[in-house]
Amino acid sequence: DRGVEFMPRWSPDGRRLAFVTGNPQYSRGVVSFGNLGPSAIWIWDLESNEAWPITDSSATNASPAWTANGKRILFVSNRGGRRDVYAVDVPRAPAPVREPSRLTTGAL
Repeated sequence: DRGVEFMPRWSPDGRRLAFVTGNPQYSRGVVSFGNLGPSAIWIWDLESNEAWPITDSSATNASPAWTANGKRILFVSNRGGRRDVYAVDVPRAPAPVREPSRLTTGAL
């Protein structure tokens, strides 16, 4: 059980959906809005009906956004301490979670 899914984003080709699991208060809570609880980003493939994580849940991972070619997800995470923008390649099928690349330093 992944918990509550939120912040869904369709891939450019409309075949996959990126979403956040865990820490639903991050986007919905009033008192705890924007809290730093752990969450993960998952991909759901409509054709295979499979879902798999592309980040771990050791940090806050939020606001997924697809690149134009649909090969990477950009997201905000506090995995390095402060919130920054990260990128991770999106596999076409379930695969082990890959280490994301940090794109900014001290952005948020």
